[in-house]
Amino acid sequence: MALKKINGVAPTTGSGANTVINGSFPATFQRTVFEVVPYDPNTTDHIPGSESGATGGVNLESILGASGFVCTSSQAKTDLKNYGFLVTPRCGVTG
Repeated sequence: MALKKINGVAPTTGSGANTVINGSFPATFQRTVFEVVPYDPNTTDHIPGSESGATGGVNLESILGASGFVCTSSQAKTDLKNYGFLVTPRCGVTG
């Protein structure tokens, strides 16, 4: 199975180990992946944090929050890219 262009736009750019998802590929054919976490009414972003009694007992805010590892670490962004994902500007946004 080969990836083909849609409306003249290729789904990837580069070649070999430098192949990455083309950010200009039509959004209709892209899939957004979400991390689902327990709702925490005690934090502003509702992601369980370090407060006492946090839902699930794990500080997920330091990992998945807007200022957490996934959204701020260059290593995390590189890892996401290497696994074929685009890093969204909405990283850490809940809703």
